Amino acid sequence: MPERLSQRLRGVDWRRYRSSRGPGQPWAGRLGRHWWILLVGVAAGVGVGIVTSHAKREPIDYTASARVLVTSAEEPYLRVSVTSTSTRPAGSGDDQATEVITDTNPPDTRTLVSAANLYPILIESDPVREERERLFGSTPGTVEARTLYSVQTPNRFEASSIPVIEIRGTARSGADAVALADETVAAFRAWIEARQDQADVKRDQRILIEPLQAAQVVSTTGGPVYGIPALLGIAVFLAFGALAVTLDSLRRRPALPGLTPRDQSSAP
Repeated sequence: MPERLSQRLRGVDWRRYRSSRGPGQPWAGRLGRHWWILLVGVAAGVGVGIVTSHAKREPIDYTASARVLVTSAEEPYLRVSVTSTSTRPAGSGDDQATEVITDTNPPDTRTLVSAANLYPILIESDPVREERERLFGSTPGTVEARTLYSVQTPNRFEASSIPVIEIRGTARSGADAVALADETVAAFRAWIEARQDQADVKRDQRILIEPLQAAQVVSTTGGPVYGIPALLGIAVFLAFGALAVTLDSLRRRPALPGLTPRDQSSAP
């Protein structure tokens, strides 16, 4: 039996057999013969992508930003010098004559910059939150404040040299985020004015909070995630494509001429 099989195998044109097994066939033709498998793969891939994107969906958060300027009654950012006058006795003894002293100095901005770097802590404090809720009611969300261009990390803090504070409100809707930022600005101004009144600070000596920019939505985070679902959908489609190629290869394997079915299983 082995000798007879060997003689028959020597008479087979193996080049013709191997070229007809399928690897040389165009991929489009091989896949096209099993189009229904590809169609199922497309549907399965799209379904997996949709289900996965909804499973990975995160809540959408909106962030609105407002800006205020820390300034004073003498408007130091509009002038190059400040002139002040004072009086002092002009003579000695019982002489009641006085003289007027006039001083001209650069405007004081260091005090305002220092205050601007401190105020974000006050803006995020419970007293300001309570003032906001007293004036406007409760608005869901969170508030963050920082001096513009300051650096704040867990291991580092670098103060800003610009007395501008950015107040951010974050909420699940854009309207709530805008309201939260604007309400916090108004509440902080009311709170600091009340504290100045309690301390009997003169009007011309007060630090003022001047709105620069009304709140507007600047960013959104969350929502559906598309990267991983898309990759999973493509992987499912490729798996069905590989299945179609495998089925085509099995279906198109030709029989060797002159061999019985039993001999076919022993052929290379």
